[in-house]
Amino acid sequence: MNDNDYDDRLADLVSARALHPDMATPDGVTPAQWEEVGRLADIENILFDDAHGAPSLHQDPVAAMLGLVPDPHLSLDGPALTRVRKGAGVAASELAKALSGRGWHVSTGDVLRWQTKNANDVSPALLKVIAAELGSTVEQLTVDRSNADESAALIAVTSSSAFAALVDRFALVRGVTTSVAASTLRSRALAAAHRGQVPTPDEWLLSLDAFVSALEDDD
Repeated sequence: MNDNDYDDRLADLVSARALHPDMATPDGVTPAQWEEVGRLADIENILFDDAHGAPSLHQDPVAAMLGLVPDPHLSLDGPALTRVRKGAGVAASELAKALSGRGWHVSTGDVLRWQTKNANDVSPALLKVIAAELGSTVEQLTVDRSNADESAALIAVTSSSAFAALVDRFALVRGVTTSVAASTLRSRALAAAHRGQVPTPDEWLLSLDAFVSALEDDD
């Protein structure tokens, strides 16, 4: 299966899970792949809400005051969390259970994701609770991630006039509504991003333009 075929398959799964978060793992998809699909589906929903003007937690001053808004400049450091957790003799499942007992919706899978992939969704308030449970400090568990905000980069792409033009072109060549076209291209961008470093907005747009152009050439 070439990269385009794989990205198409992944984009379809991301779109499906964004609509149905509790859907069962499809046949032929490993737990690790399904976890990655879930992460991308979460970002897809963030992009959809941003595009449709849904209320944002980041715009809620009360939530910000309570430390419930993730800080784009401060992220839970996966390797540090792993090191501190093991040093404290606390299993990932035990940490998840302790956090859940404090009223946070955290699963063992969330803890493992924080350690190995992405922890940009952990708010300052939750960081303090994690540190307290492990007998550590927020400073020991965090790192500056100000240049690695994938969601912000994607929002910049999908809110641009260039993306809107691509949506119109894709809708025309595929014979679908602009809403469906926008969702498909967002998922396509997410699927392409999973294979390496997060692209710049210009690189994302060039990649999507090449994708739409190929469809137009085949039409």
